Amino acid sequence: MNPFAIFRFCVAAPLVLTAAAVAYSIFAEATFPEQWRDILTWNGHGGVVDLDAESLSAGAIVFVAVLGVLALLAIVNQVLLFFYWRPSRLLYLISCVMLFPTVLFLGLTILTPVEYLLLELSTFLAGMALALAYYSPVASRFSRPIPPPLPT
Repeated sequence: MNPFAIFRFCVAAPLVLTAAAVAYSIFAEATFPEQWRDILTWNGHGGVVDLDAESLSAGAIVFVAVLGVLALLAIVNQVLLFFYWRPSRLLYLISCVMLFPTVLFLGLTILTPVEYLLLELSTFLAGMALALAYYSPVASRFSRPIPPPLPT
C-alpha cells in the first residue's frame, strides 16, 4: 500500500477518533445506568488543577487557557503535517511528547470502554504517523528544499 496514503490517514484519523470519543461521552452519558453516571462524576478528582467551573482560581484559568491555546496550535500543526510542512514533523513530535505529562495534572480519569478504545486507537495512529514521518519514504517529503520563488 502507498506509504503516503497511510501517513495521511494516520494524521487525519486521530482528529476524527478524538472528536468521536468526545461526542460519544457527551451524548451517550444520558443512556448509562445510574451506577455508571455516579462513577463518571469522579472524573478529574485529585488533579493539580480542579476543573470545576465554579471554583476555578486565577492560576487554574491561566493553566486551562494555556492548554487550550496549545491544543489549538497542535491541531493547526496536525493540518500542516498533513501537507508535509517541514517544521511540522518536529512540532508534532514535541506536542505528542508533551501530551503525556499533562495527564498528571488532570487527576482521576474515568472513561467508558468506547471512549478508551477510540482514544487508544488515536494514540496508536499518531505513533504510526510519527514513525512514517521519520522512517519511511514519507520522510523525504519533509526534507525537500523549499523551492525558490518564481521570478516575476
